[in-house]
Amino acid sequence: MNKIYDVNDNLQRKSILKICSQILSIPFAQINSSIPLEDDGYFNENDDRICQEVFQKNNVRVVNRYILNDVQNRLYTRQLYIEYDKDTLKNIIPICKSWFTPLISDLKKIDKEKRNEWTQNHDINNSAEGLKSLLINSPITTIPGFNYLIDIHWDNEDRKNSLIFGSDYGIYLTVETQWLNMNHGQRAKRLRDDARIDVKERARRLKEFAIAKYGNVAIKIIGASYTNDNENEKLQFVDNQDKEIARIIGHLYHGGKNVHLGIFIIIFVVLCMLLYFYAISNMK
Repeated sequence: MNKIYDVNDNLQRKSILKICSQILSIPFAQINSSIPLEDDGYFNENDDRICQEVFQKNNVRVVNRYILNDVQNRLYTRQLYIEYDKDTLKNIIPICKSWFTPLISDLKKIDKEKRNEWTQNHDINNSAEGLKSLLINSPITTIPGFNYLIDIHWDNEDRKNSLIFGSDYGIYLTVETQWLNMNHGQRAKRLRDDARIDVKERARRLKEFAIAKYGNVAIKIIGASYTNDNENEKLQFVDNQDKEIARIIGHLYHGGKNVHLGIFIIIFVVLCMLLYFYAISNMK
């Protein structure tokens, strides 16, 4: 049987990613629910097979239901549904990666441009920009999986400490940074508490800004704030849904790295054994 889907088919990819985007936006509260999905009418032909091949085989239960709305003429209305369960979120994200792959080259190009811009313009003596440097230069430890620098804000007062990152999964992460006064004393504590509240609100607004600007490119946009806080988590997400999506991406990212490391170790051990036996044979 011929393959009926192609990640390089722009129209098909757009339709699949639209479904992925809707699934990523379903609130946790709707776990174990059957939820209708919108589609753009692309899957009028072979739609059941596409649901099976793209989603169901990867344990994401996207299904078509046919509702009889004209008994006399036997006419049916088709409606796409997701049977949403506790594993849907972690299973949909690898599908996102597969279908977003043709667009990664664009992210790499933007990332290169933005890193050059950062290198040329950032202030190494500014504490807040030091936080941004950590995110930009050490994403593996700070925001694993979000490797592509997409946007930097320099001039806008409301977003001057803002960064936006992309990932192989088509999911973007907005990060609002804030340097906190971690000194002792009541005044420092009050300033610190006020700054925590302020940066969380700015993180929420930055996410809304990114949705408006990148919503047609990214499958999903999540938001967070990042500070030098040593009393709480440095990376604070806008909501639990965003936090869970970032956690899954981080797990998948490190899991892939561990697989590559494991393969390297196996190859290294095999080579050492071959060298050992070669040396032994030459000694005889």
